[in-house]
Amino acid sequence: MINALLVFKDEAVQQKVVNSLQIYYRNQLKIETILSLQEAIEHLEANKTNFDLILFEQKSPSLTMAKILFPLGNGAKYIMCEETRHDVTPISSDYIVEHLPLNAIDVELPKLIKKLEVLGHLLPVTNVQEEYVSVSADVMASYCPLNYNVFIKMGESRFVKLFNKGDQIDRADFDRYQKEKGVKFFYFSKSEYKEVLENSSHKLDAIANTEPLPADIVVKEAIKSHEAVKDIISQLGFTPQAQMIAKSSVAMTMKLLGSKPKLAKILDDLKKKEGDYISSHSIAVGTLACAIAYKMEWHSAATFFKLSLAAFMHDITLSDKLAHINSLEEATKNKYSAEEINKIKLHPVHAADYVRRMNEIPPDVDQVVFQHHERPDGSGFPRSLSGKFISPLSSVFIISHAIVDFMHAREGESIDVFLAENEELYHQGTFRKIWLALKSDSRL
Repeated sequence: MINALLVFKDEAVQQKVVNSLQIYYRNQLKIETILSLQEAIEHLEANKTNFDLILFEQKSPSLTMAKILFPLGNGAKYIMCEETRHDVTPISSDYIVEHLPLNAIDVELPKLIKKLEVLGHLLPVTNVQEEYVSVSADVMASYCPLNYNVFIKMGESRFVKLFNKGDQIDRADFDRYQKEKGVKFFYFSKSEYKEVLENSSHKLDAIANTEPLPADIVVKEAIKSHEAVKDIISQLGFTPQAQMIAKSSVAMTMKLLGSKPKLAKILDDLKKKEGDYISSHSIAVGTLACAIAYKMEWHSAATFFKLSLAAFMHDITLSDKLAHINSLEEATKNKYSAEEINKIKLHPVHAADYVRRMNEIPPDVDQVVFQHHERPDGSGFPRSLSGKFISPLSSVFIISHAIVDFMHAREGESIDVFLAENEELYHQGTFRKIWLALKSDSRL
């Protein structure tokens, strides 16, 4: 769902913008309209709504109101609609600002939105006309046993029913098609998929309530849940069912961690590699962050929940290939395209947007997600924040993230090597307290 704020005095122009947006986004659009920039500024100052797009009319050569408006958008992308182009370069370096001729809204607005999507500044809308939802063979197997119609794709738009609702379908059936016939994706109809996901969430809740809690199953289910949520978001958006699975998965892993997560054990578990990189990495970062928080004497269940959910969501918009990259310099050095570099740079913004859409979620979680690639020396992204502007909870998450990546890349090395190599970077502010707490543990 795209949230758009329109600021136009001229109702005819406003209606043109509304019509163009509705045609482009179909039913995946929410619009608020305001008549003046002054009212828009007051609205943004008083309202906690986060907008993806803010479109406004700029006729005056004076950009005073725009200067005030831009910082209030909280990550929104701006489109200035003008008769004569006004130069906003001196004041818009920190904001995404596009120009749109007032006399060409119908033609140019869809092109601008597509450009913002290609550059990674806006999340692309899903194809609302698609009747089926694809599910990878590995994720499909985790849904078993099933009682739904399952399809395979035989052509560009031809789907053939593989299993009928009522058939007793188990994991071996999908393994056979995957291994013997090379089928990588299966399909549900959209209408039934919602029920499949709700049942999957209930399954996670049931596992969390099992005594004794089966650790190996919890880890596997958490990884599969992450992969499933990525699939859902890429095809349907961040639906209520996706949110439900995310929260159920986090609750299940928190139950396994318990109230006193043991740092030494979790560091040892990091040597085990299961599932796709991005999913196993996300679960590992969450569990390690909780263990470090406990060592810092931040013992509350609320803190563990925030860190675990932030870990689940922080790379949810990236592919495995892009999730491996930890700095923009690394992406440039490895000759990633401008589009890929933009996706890497903006993924903390996009993931934080998803978190803010969730119901009953503490506000700190989106901040942790937004800041997870910042660094204490200001070399991080997307905002190049220095240590004093990075929250304590984000600091725990950032160090946890760095340790997980280190142990993945430097198999066999101990955390002592990581601490020695990175002491200068992290030995300041809140990071220093975490650093000293880690170094004081003789068992590492």
